[in-house]
Amino acid sequence: MVGITGFGAYIPRRRLQRAAVVEANKWANPGVASLARGERSMANWDEDSVTLAVEAARDCLAGADRSTIGHISLASTTLPFTDRQNAGIVATALSLPAGIGALDVGGSQRAGTSALIGALEAEGVFARMPGVAPLDRCIRISCGPVTELDVLEDALPRALDRLSPA
Repeated sequence: MVGITGFGAYIPRRRLQRAAVVEANKWANPGVASLARGERSMANWDEDSVTLAVEAARDCLAGADRSTIGHISLASTTLPFTDRQNAGIVATALSLPAGIGALDVGGSQRAGTSALIGALEAEGVFARMPGVAPLDRCIRISCGPVTELDVLEDALPRALDRLSPA
């Protein structure tokens, strides 16, 4: 089955009282005092987006057969590594099968190649990004007979069109 088949969540345990934030910042804007109600969750010093993703995925996969998972995507505006596959770290922490597709989507050089892989897969072309540096900044497309090269030749412009702004 393709698509989202489950979900999980993780909220960090630490809490930050909004009153403490207001107390520290009221000198700059006394009007913020009205925002001093309640609290918010706050990641600990050793919790980053990969840690949060692992915990949420453990919640999602509780009792699931992990051998059936063929792909993992990790999207974040604050991925801790720019040139290392964060989704691969999550996959390893979750003991997912070796060789599954792993995709980071975020503000790095990989975001464009990740999007291109998604667009090619939507066209029915099998493409992967290796999970080992320095190859993890490349796309691998395997082609065989001329007919498969013809499929790629037809699909690549459509995939690039999917990525172009309207």
